[in-house]
Amino acid sequence: MHFFQSIGHISGCHINPAVTLSLFITGDIKLLRAIFFIVVQCVGAAAGSALLKVMTPEDKVGNLGLTAVSSQITPEQGLLMEAILTFLLLFVIHGVCDARRKDVKGSAPLAIGLAITAVHLCGIQYTGSSVNPARSFGPAVIMNLWENHWVYWVGPIIGGVVAGLVYKLLFRVQKGESDSYDF
Repeated sequence: MHFFQSIGHISGCHINPAVTLSLFITGDIKLLRAIFFIVVQCVGAAAGSALLKVMTPEDKVGNLGLTAVSSQITPEQGLLMEAILTFLLLFVIHGVCDARRKDVKGSAPLAIGLAITAVHLCGIQYTGSSVNPARSFGPAVIMNLWENHWVYWVGPIIGGVVAGLVYKLLFRVQKGESDSYDF
């Protein structure tokens, strides 16, 4: 989490296109910046994967951390898994990073880190638990392995967009609302 805190003041810790799109949906980021961030995220992922391949001995490269849908499930089930896991992660991110909320007193990076941990523990055996299109894109580009790659874009984008809409329409604190949740 310290890495995320070190770049937060520059990019808001945007290293995931699903996060960027979700924050675009809620109006927290403008379209041009969102497009720029997504391009840079993908370039960075490919560069990181290329660097990792160069540093790794040839006989140890394998698939370079490529995410893959398990043979135990269908690609459609993988898509649903990625969408739900991304939704859960993004819902936490929206909740703890909403500047309008005055009741959040804990550590946003800790909450996000725990959400990432939970999401990965739930999904890693089925899809590799990418929940980040750029994370899956980097190894796919460098290894030129694209089987079911669409799952890692469509699932997280659906999950991120739905999380943004649900948070914006149902859970976001509106201007003038009190901090009380009493009925």
